[in-house]
Amino acid sequence: MTAVPHIHTDPKATPATSSHSGWLRVSADLAVLVRVFCDRSDLVVIAAPGASPDAPGCYKPGCASIELDSDICFPGIDPAGINATDPLDLPRYAAGIGVLVHEAAHARHSRWREDHTWPRQVRDAALLLEELRIEAAQLRRRGIDRDWLRASTKTIIAPNLTITDPKTLTPTDAATAAALLLGRVDAEVLTPIEVAAARTALSRALTATLLGKLERIWRAAILTGDNDAARTRRLAHQWCTLLDDDKVSGPGSRTKRKTTARRRGITAAMNTAAQIAADPFTTQQTITPLAGGTSPGTSVFARHHGLPTRAASSGEHRAARRLAQTLQDAAVTERITTTVTSRVPPGRLRMRAVLTGRAQEAAGAPVTAEPWRATRRKRPPAPRPTVGIALDVSISMGRVTDAACAAAWICAHAAAHAHGAAAAVTFGAAATALVAPGRPPERIPQPPAENSTDHLDIAIDALDEALGLSHHGHDARILVLVTDGRLARRQAAPVLQRLTGLAASGCALVQITPEGPHVHLPHTTLVCCTDPAAAVTEITAAVATAMATAKPAT
Repeated sequence: MTAVPHIHTDPKATPATSSHSGWLRVSADLAVLVRVFCDRSDLVVIAAPGASPDAPGCYKPGCASIELDSDICFPGIDPAGINATDPLDLPRYAAGIGVLVHEAAHARHSRWREDHTWPRQVRDAALLLEELRIEAAQLRRRGIDRDWLRASTKTIIAPNLTITDPKTLTPTDAATAAALLLGRVDAEVLTPIEVAAARTALSRALTATLLGKLERIWRAAILTGDNDAARTRRLAHQWCTLLDDDKVSGPGSRTKRKTTARRRGITAAMNTAAQIAADPFTTQQTITPLAGGTSPGTSVFARHHGLPTRAASSGEHRAARRLAQTLQDAAVTERITTTVTSRVPPGRLRMRAVLTGRAQEAAGAPVTAEPWRATRRKRPPAPRPTVGIALDVSISMGRVTDAACAAAWICAHAAAHAHGAAAAVTFGAAATALVAPGRPPERIPQPPAENSTDHLDIAIDALDEALGLSHHGHDARILVLVTDGRLARRQAAPVLQRLTGLAASGCALVQITPEGPHVHLPHTTLVCCTDPAAAVTEITAAVATAMATAKPAT
């Protein structure tokens, strides 16, 4: 058994094609999806029966294409029923998406290239180690892809390790199984518990000493840079040296007995690996309270996520200034006029009250007349803008994500000028702080697209706890939900509960959704944006309206 290469470096290679119109549409959708995984817009995806004949998928750098064998990646699924642009549909074929993520990781991180001086065995070993290295690199960059890689490993890779003829096994087979299974623990795809039985069997087959040396090599490979061909070749050479049969087995009559025992151990390891049960794929993540009873909502802003950022444009700076002026103008309230009377100036003297007072004094009665009357005009405290933004970062919202992030940045700066507060949280595979309350960020955060529409309830809790959106008062409180409303099924009840409570407290609720299929969330004012840039304008208008309708303090 040898590692199947996932990178085809033949410059003459051409992408596979499919005459099936259904798979052509799926391939086009997957080409859009792969941009999320590797931040490359030049890749072509070919999903078709018989594509990538040597593996479930492969990456061809020469023609910037990824091929997926639909018979393996989407077994028994009619292409007409596949909607790869819908995050809620992806879990049905999670293993196939995992193969796509794996090949996307090759497209992003496999930068080194071998030349004619590389021996064939060294090249094969380098490609095997590359399988682990690129998955580890992908998860360091996009940890939310772990579930997809786990699904493909458990559903496609592990079952294919089953060995029926132990006579054909070699130490290289055992080392390959160790890398593909145990190595994925170090790449943080699998857990130690899941491969514990396979580790025991492989340790017997290879000996603990040899397995430990191989483990050190693949751990070093995981930490190797994308362009470091020299280090990759050196580690691959070490791998081949360790697996040299003469050095592993040794001469003499004991060789045959050792080889037989080793084959039995390898067979046990392979079959144990194939018995790893694939957990039902789910996009839901369990959010547990932090130590000390901290709620999940509070923990969103307590963690530092280190999102990439970009500089704000001059137009976005102008928009922040305009919104700040709009908020200040909306905060100007009408003066309240009250009339008060008193026995002493200042004010206007009323002669009838003077005569009444003299009469009371002459009669020896207590003087209650107040001849001075004054008019007082006072402005009530201006309502402060309190803006919470929950941003859906699922794939279907990709067109408006950047504009919505800019709107959150603009609101944060404008609210600060108006002595208010603003915060933003993204929701998808997790709830992530985008703009924390307090000092607004200098640069606009850029969250990655995610493959889920979960955790809106956690995002609302975080914004409520940070801004007090559910607290009764005269401040202009508004929650803006930038989403198409196509949430995970488990979100229906908790989101409804939170939106009902906020609406009852007087918090304005606005849902901004891009043009296309959407679900109108309860208690919200729905605004459809045909242009992504309109998201900024719509959020600005919603905040100004909330300011104008805020109740003055009594």
